[in-house]
Amino acid sequence: MNVEEIRAADNGHGETELLAVLVRRGGGYEAGLHYVTDPDWPLQLALQRRLQGEAIGPFKYNPVTRRQEVSPTATVIVVRTGQILVEFYDSYNQSATIRLLGPGDVLMTVRGGYRFEMSEESEFVEVKHGPYAGPLKEKTSFSPWDGGPLGG
Repeated sequence: MNVEEIRAADNGHGETELLAVLVRRGGGYEAGLHYVTDPDWPLQLALQRRLQGEAIGPFKYNPVTRRQEVSPTATVIVVRTGQILVEFYDSYNQSATIRLLGPGDVLMTVRGGYRFEMSEESEFVEVKHGPYAGPLKEKTSFSPWDGGPLGG
């Protein structure tokens, strides 16, 4: 599988934290269902490869009581077109790493922070927990960002 765990290096607090999971375009998955997230995460990401003629019968999900509080909010980004630079920050708002996403890449953020810069005109799909409470309640802006481009 073409899956990368994006982690912050030891940040001086003795921690190496998982920031995101990146599934690169191109597939290469083994046949079947493969979860790339831990079962206790509030959002689950699975990869599936199904063989021709295989079927998944009709089903529906049963009501399940889940945690009411979701912390942190996990986000899934599916890049359809273009190129997007993503800068990842650890829980202490320190820049951890940068990745370039392209068409077909799927990114699931787990914790920490991030920012996006469009290297080209880009289209992407974003999926996250709802209902959305708005930017004043959901987001905290922080700065080491000077408004300039990533890497510049």
